[in-house]
Amino acid sequence: MSKITTETTLAQLISLGIIKSSQIDTWNRRLEKGAEKAQDNITQDRANQVVAVYLGMTYPFAPVEDNVELHERRAESVSFKSGKSRFAFGLKSTEKALLKYGISRRMVEKAFEVLRDQGAMISTKGVVSNNAHVRHAIIKAS
Repeated sequence: MSKITTETTLAQLISLGIIKSSQIDTWNRRLEKGAEKAQDNITQDRANQVVAVYLGMTYPFAPVEDNVELHERRAESVSFKSGKSRFAFGLKSTEKALLKYGISRRMVEKAFEVLRDQGAMISTKGVVSNNAHVRHAIIKAS
C-alpha cells in the first residue's frame, strides 16, 4: 500500500504501524464520554427548570435593584420571629429541599449561575467575604 485513502481500514493502518490497536479503545472511550456529557447537559437543563420553579413557588420577588442593596438590606430579608426568609435565601436551604428529587448541590449551583446570567436572580457573591454569608434573591423582570 503506497497511499492512504478513505477506503483504508483501521486494520491496515495498524499493520502499517501508523496507529496502535489501543487507539481504538481510546476513541471508543472518547465517544462514550461525549454521550455521557450530552446526557449530563440534558439532566442539568431539567435541574435548571426545577430550581427555577421551586424558587418561584417558595420566595417572593426581592424589593432590591442590585447585589449591594441586597447586602445592605440583609437584616430585613429574614423574619426573626419565625426564622423564615422574606425574600433572600442561601444555597443550603435550596439544596436540602431539592436533594430528595435527585438534584445535587453542584446542579443547584449551576442553576443559580444560569439564573444570574439571565438576569432573573442576583446574589451578594461579590460583596461578602465569606461564602457562607452569600444570599440570593429573585428580581422582577424590568
